[in-house]
Amino acid sequence: MAALSRQDMYLTPSELVSEDPFPHVGNDVTSYLKDFYRTQFEQERPLLLREEHELHLPDVYTDPHIQCRGDIGQSNDVSNVDSLTKIFLQPKTSTSQRNPKPKQTTTQRKVRKVHLEGSAGTGKSISCKKLAYDWATGKLTRFLLVFLIELRYITGGILDAIFDQILYNDMYLFSKQELHDYILQHPDQILFVIDGLQEVSSHSKLFQETILQKCHVLVTSRPYPKPLELDHCDTFCKIMGYTKENSLNYAMKFFKDNEETSRQVLTKVEETRSLRELAVNPLDIMLICSIWKDTSGILISGKTELYMAAIHCLVRRFCSEKGLGFDLKDHSIQQLLRCLGKLAWDGLRKVSPKLYAPFIP
Repeated sequence: MAALSRQDMYLTPSELVSEDPFPHVGNDVTSYLKDFYRTQFEQERPLLLREEHELHLPDVYTDPHIQCRGDIGQSNDVSNVDSLTKIFLQPKTSTSQRNPKPKQTTTQRKVRKVHLEGSAGTGKSISCKKLAYDWATGKLTRFLLVFLIELRYITGGILDAIFDQILYNDMYLFSKQELHDYILQHPDQILFVIDGLQEVSSHSKLFQETILQKCHVLVTSRPYPKPLELDHCDTFCKIMGYTKENSLNYAMKFFKDNEETSRQVLTKVEETRSLRELAVNPLDIMLICSIWKDTSGILISGKTELYMAAIHCLVRRFCSEKGLGFDLKDHSIQQLLRCLGKLAWDGLRKVSPKLYAPFIP
C-alpha cells in the first residue's frame, strides 16, 4: 500500500476516497449560489411599492394551496402540500395501530421530476424563489446545488443560462465544462428549478439535455400543452392560489401584523363579488393591498379598475421620481397612457412577452 503524502494526511476519509476531479467547483458554486439567493430574494418589493416599502420575503411569503398527484394520476391519489420545499424533503413514512404497514403519500415518495402547473399570477415564480431561498438558508440540505433558471431570459442551453443568469460574477473561477462534469458526477444531489415553460417554443430541445435528464428537476408552466418529456414526471402539481385563510395571512404579513387594516381590506373584498373572485390569485391580492396602501384606503370594485389603478400608481410613482406632476386630466399623461396601452397591445398581437428598448417609442 502506498504511503500517504504529507498533503493527504490532512484530508478527511471521505476526501481521500473521493474521485471528484473538481472539488473546488462544488465549494465555490455552493457558496456563490447561497449568497446570490439570499441577496436577491431576501427582500421582495411588490410592483407598486416604493423602495422604502420592501418586504422581507420569509416574513411576507404565504404558501399557496398546491395539489399533487403521482404519475398514474388517479383521482384518489391527490394530496395537498403547503410548500414546494416539502415536495423535495426526504421521504417520510407513517404507521398507525390499525395499519402498521408504513404508508407514503404522493408528496412523501422520493421524487425526481416535478411539473408544477398554474394560471398566471397564482404564485409559481415567487414559490420558486422561496424554494431557492430555503435551500440557501439551510432548509433543504439534501441538495448540494440548486439552480433557479428563468426561461424568459434563456438564449442558449441550460449551462449558458446558469452563467448568464446566476454565475455571471463568478465565471472566471471555473469553466462551463468543469461545472458540467461536476453536475454529472452528483446528479442525485443537484436540483434544477426551471420557471416559465410557456416562455420557450414547444419544439425546444431543452429537456433533452443530459444534465436535465439525470438531475432532479422542477419545471413550472401555465396550463398549456407541454413537451412530451414532461409526461415522464414523477409528480404533477397544480398550484390553486390562495384560500380565504391564505389571503388573510398574506394581508396580515403585508400590513406588518396590523390586523385591523388587514381585516378591513378583506372585508371590503368579501363584500364585492368580482374582488372576491380575484382574492384567490396571489398577484391580484398583492395589487389590492398595494393600491390600498398607496391610496390610503381606497379600494377598487373590479378587475378592470384594479389594473387601471395599478397602471396609474406606476405612472404616478414614475412622475414623482422624476419631479413631475401627476394629473390624469393632463394631456401628456393621457398620451403616455395611450402609448403604454398601444405597446402592450402590439406585444399581445405579436405573441411576444419581451419588449426591447430600441423598439419602444
